[in-house]
Amino acid sequence: MVDIMNQKTYLIIGATGGIGKALSYKLKSKGHNVILVAKSKERLAILSEALNCPAFSMDITDELDVADKINEIFDAFQEVNGVIHAAGAFSCYNFCDAGDEEKRRVYEINVKGPYLVSEKVFLKWKEKKYSKSMIFVSSIAGLGGVEGKREVYGHSKKMLIELFKKYYVEFNDVAAISCVCPGPTKTPMWEEVYNNLASYEGISPEEVIKRYEQEGHYVAEADITAEHILEVLGEFGCLYVPTKNLKIKVESALDQSIITNFIKSLSS
Repeated sequence: MVDIMNQKTYLIIGATGGIGKALSYKLKSKGHNVILVAKSKERLAILSEALNCPAFSMDITDELDVADKINEIFDAFQEVNGVIHAAGAFSCYNFCDAGDEEKRRVYEINVKGPYLVSEKVFLKWKEKKYSKSMIFVSSIAGLGGVEGKREVYGHSKKMLIELFKKYYVEFNDVAAISCVCPGPTKTPMWEEVYNNLASYEGISPEEVIKRYEQEGHYVAEADITAEHILEVLGEFGCLYVPTKNLKIKVESALDQSIITNFIKSLSS
């Protein structure tokens, strides 16, 4: 437990998902204040009651809803010390066989949503003097090697890493900004992953799991992944890959137009 002087308030985006829920429990157990954000009002109500935490239903892909809810949150709380982007969507498809709606669904949740939320949060944070931190939860799939293998998901997570780099370059004097790329994690999304892969590849879910194990992949428990994510809380420009025990410091500038133009394309 932290003492009252070190107690902070954290905003968890995607709080009702497997990793988001684990993060919420971890931070609450450490004595911090947690603000829960997710789209489902029903699931939020259950988690809010279980943790005795405030909750806000938000569609992170809707710019007006994001603006309204971020304003409401910052009006309600004296300090919002951290934001963790834990919302995510999976797709087993490659670009050649994914429909437009499937691609839009994944990119809007994995890239556009964190962009919209971050833009509004940084506008608020630039006026604040207290300590602030932001973590983007990407995936090991976003680090490369996505060609021919779950390309839509992998590329969306790659673009999330680019988004993290953009904000680190632009706002490293405003907040400590880092990104974590976990490997497979035992969550409801992981169940969706191996069931969808089984259907996509014409094999059983058990065969998918067995293949992962044979290839030496480790599927972490959600609370372990949450601990890894919290390791970089407060670090500046850290890209962390827990399965490789690798922390990369982002130092160089980059062409910010890459991510800006990509975000604009999602709205066209």
